Amino acid sequence: MSKPILKNGYVDYSAVWEPDVNIYFLLGQRSDGKTYGALHDCIEQYSKTRLPSAYIRRFDESIKKPMLIDLCKPHESFIKKITGAQYNSVTMRSKRFYFANNEDEKLVHDANPFLYCYALNTWENAKGPDSGEFHTVIFDEAVSASKYLPNEYNAWENVLSSILRDRKKTRIIILGNPINQICPYFDEYGIDVHKLKPGDIVYRLNSDGDKLKFLYLPPVTSRKMSGIFKFKENSSITTGYWDYGVFPRVPSGLVKKSCFCGSFNIVFKKQFAVCELYVYDGVLFAFWRPGNGEKILDDKVTPTFSDVHIFQQNILTAWDISNELCRIYADIVKTNRQYFADNKTGNLVKMWYQEFLMKAGRFV
Repeated sequence: MSKPILKNGYVDYSAVWEPDVNIYFLLGQRSDGKTYGALHDCIEQYSKTRLPSAYIRRFDESIKKPMLIDLCKPHESFIKKITGAQYNSVTMRSKRFYFANNEDEKLVHDANPFLYCYALNTWENAKGPDSGEFHTVIFDEAVSASKYLPNEYNAWENVLSSILRDRKKTRIIILGNPINQICPYFDEYGIDVHKLKPGDIVYRLNSDGDKLKFLYLPPVTSRKMSGIFKFKENSSITTGYWDYGVFPRVPSGLVKKSCFCGSFNIVFKKQFAVCELYVYDGVLFAFWRPGNGEKILDDKVTPTFSDVHIFQQNILTAWDISNELCRIYADIVKTNRQYFADNKTGNLVKMWYQEFLMKAGRFV
């Protein structure tokens, strides 16, 4: 695939669909119109089949009327065209979207919704009477820059089960931005994103015959970027490549002037990092750097916190506050005295720490 096609100001993915694929995972630069393109397809299919689609976000507070109305506004002229001017806008009622006509100071809407909205953190609300067949399920913002729900993939499966029942024809579209290489969906679908670059395509087939197509979409280079992004280079906005938050760097020369006290490793979501502990002028601080996976796994001595069970004496899957090393690092975190070799390592450590917090300091 060379590059996405621009159509009406957003990306047209019509060339992406394949007859034997029912799950699509689209990863691409922010603001390239992935959601607009997916909604355009849902609206077009509803006009042809009268089958609604579903729109899913992680948190219920993300499903707000003004935001979703804004997502649908670019399609109003298209709705007017495909309905023969019977409808010219959209309206939302109880997290359901309808074609509407707001002329003559009276809002009239279609009898049936073309889009239902759900949230993973309130997935139990998706249970209830069968809403019938859906043409498409869109999971938007699947890749999080900050945190995921505890057991999020299970919540995603529960939502799908409640929506789809035993139907197999529904198209599933997962959308994400390259803002975090740590994501439960990469793991569950067997996508090694660390080795992929924009333009790459990966296929996966499960035991039930479901086929997934993962696309790392190349950037839409032809669209003009707003000047507000020129104050700070942001690769996931301007190029589609991975972009992380900014984490503190160690002050120049501090490590060389400090006394090394010890270290530990982390193994988390198939990524590795080393935490080196130093003392300078009586003050402890931590310096995180990328770890070599082979060296860390071959090391039988250095304490290593791992989210996978490895039967070695130095491998730990729980955070033990009675352990001196754990107490020292916890004190460093509380006093904000840790530094990072690069932003990718900082992002890895942040996600690792959050996973520990969510599971009370224990990997299970």
